[in-house]
Amino acid sequence: MRDDHGRVVRDLTKADFAVIDSGVSRRIQDFYAGDSPVSVAILLDISGSMGVGGNMDRARDAVRTVLAHLERARR
Repeated sequence: MRDDHGRVVRDLTKADFAVIDSGVSRRIQDFYAGDSPVSVAILLDISGSMGVGGNMDRARDAVRTVLAHLERARR
């Protein structure tokens, strides 16, 4: 997150974020703030529509691809 001057905002806490799912506020299960070059959050839709036509398999493959690219970039 950046401020109005484009500077990175530090010292954010879980209370600084909200997760809204279809208009319903959801509790943040886990939160970590620390020094790292990149932070990644992966959210997957697990509704009924994901169980049809291989949607969940494609979502898992997409996550694996992203994580593999990040791992290669880290080296």
